[in-house]
Amino acid sequence: LARESNLISAEGIRLFLEDPQVEIKIFDAISSTNLEARQLAVSGMAGHGSFVVAMEQTAGRGRRGRSFYSPEEAGLYLSVILKPRGSLKESLLLTAEAAVAVYKAVLRTTGISLGIKWVNDLYYNEKKVCGILTEAVTDFESGDIDFAVVGIGLNLYEAEGGYPSEIRNVAGALYENREEAAGLDRNRLAAEIINALLEETRELRLPPEYIQQNLVPGREIQIVDGQDIRKAKALEICPDGRLKVQESDGSL
Repeated sequence: LARESNLISAEGIRLFLEDPQVEIKIFDAISSTNLEARQLAVSGMAGHGSFVVAMEQTAGRGRRGRSFYSPEEAGLYLSVILKPRGSLKESLLLTAEAAVAVYKAVLRTTGISLGIKWVNDLYYNEKKVCGILTEAVTDFESGDIDFAVVGIGLNLYEAEGGYPSEIRNVAGALYENREEAAGLDRNRLAAEIINALLEETRELRLPPEYIQQNLVPGREIQIVDGQDIRKAKALEICPDGRLKVQESDGSL
């Protein structure tokens, strides 16, 4: 395929990959790319750096069991299999690195600079344009991560009919409509995300860009802890990726 072809395909993505030998699965529609990637990893059919890409998810998932709206062709939905060196305690750093990888890939491909909302969302023009779901399988005895699946849902443009009412005020996209996004090379964008993610996760650490691009420190926030909802002020991102806040009673 020509490098400028915008038909998303394994061959088109490989043209831009730093490691083109990894396993790639492409679907027009799938229930969940994370579920497919997890099954591939468990079966041994796909190793580190392999990934699943879909044009649509019918049962996309977010954190805490929430659904992730994944309409046909309006977004890029992919899940990457990683085998990082580290423990489950350090898995928050993996999510931070994934957010930075998407930030870097989008900037390189489109010139658009995204903000990061702790812990795993990316924003553009005050709207959420990307969600990340990291799921890890661990060795029960050692606590080390056996493998992880990083799911990334990136809104490219608003689908026809708009967003569902429950997310209409918070969801956004890189481009306003399909026509504006027509020049975007999806193959290159997917490959840039993979390349950046593999580079960022060579070791589990907090990338400086995660702090630099974070939108949360300095803001008044709400903390949702089960049924308890309370206000606090976000102070800073800690070296381990956690968020330091000041509670209303002054405690940290």
